[in-house]
Amino acid sequence: MQACTCPHTEVFIYYETSLVQEISTKGLSTPEPIDADALDVDDFLENHMKKILHPTPPVTTLVVAPAENKLNLPAGVQLQEGALTTQKAIDAISVFNQDELNDNLLNSVGKMLLSIEKLVNRKTRNCIALSPNIALSAAVAIKEASLLGSKRAFFVTVGNMDIEPEMTNDGKTMCLTIFGEKEVERTPSQYHTFFKWNEGPRDCSSFFYALLRFLLPLAYSYQPDLIMIAIGSKKSIGTKDIALLTSLLQGLADGAVLAIVKETEKEIISALSNVLVNCSSMFFGPYKPPTKEYIQNLKQELSVLQTKWRMLQCFAK
Repeated sequence: MQACTCPHTEVFIYYETSLVQEISTKGLSTPEPIDADALDVDDFLENHMKKILHPTPPVTTLVVAPAENKLNLPAGVQLQEGALTTQKAIDAISVFNQDELNDNLLNSVGKMLLSIEKLVNRKTRNCIALSPNIALSAAVAIKEASLLGSKRAFFVTVGNMDIEPEMTNDGKTMCLTIFGEKEVERTPSQYHTFFKWNEGPRDCSSFFYALLRFLLPLAYSYQPDLIMIAIGSKKSIGTKDIALLTSLLQGLADGAVLAIVKETEKEIISALSNVLVNCSSMFFGPYKPPTKEYIQNLKQELSVLQTKWRMLQCFAK
């Protein structure tokens, strides 16, 4: 932060400076007490960033990718080499869909299942899984994490994706769907929240407003032990916003993050791998104020969730 602001603040160091004539506080006015809410916010942000910048366990990022997929990944990323048996992958997929048992998906799911075991047991910090079928891989991942002992998974979907009903009805998964202008079909689950926010690929973004006012409070109220992010088609937020979302969610669940991305989304894969392996933020571009329409949408969702938040806080205990 100091390095970023230094060019802008250095000019102030020469103003109102003089040698101290008397070492005394006599005559100085008593400073006004700092508002308690401001102190709480400062403490929250400080603790949140400490969890991101000083992770435990040490950072290890696994990437699940086909052998023929050539990726430009940063140093420190490890490719998941081994996989569970084909039969275990078939069993995991068949619970949700028996018509998608192709070799590409079986290979991806077999590697992902092994990575989830490492993630839940904290043998690795985070994972990026490349998949030909995002919705199916996400359903398999949530079920597998639950079987391995995960108590609460916070699951964020971006874009179009068909969510299996079983994923959001047992109370072990809190699902948040971020969609754009086109309304999506809403499941009647109290653990599935829908949030309309459309940014597009522009340089300026107001998504940070939604993160601080809505997404992070919701995630903290649920207190998950696993973060999952699935990127579908027709995304309503850009790559930088997806990276920002992933970066800030690392302060939860000991940084255990599983991102599921389409194999063809090279830009998103590169951005997420840099954020996860380095535990540092990228340049997210200039901020712009949100529109009145989106502020109103946010207020409506918050009013709907008030009773749910109380329920979720009790559940988390």
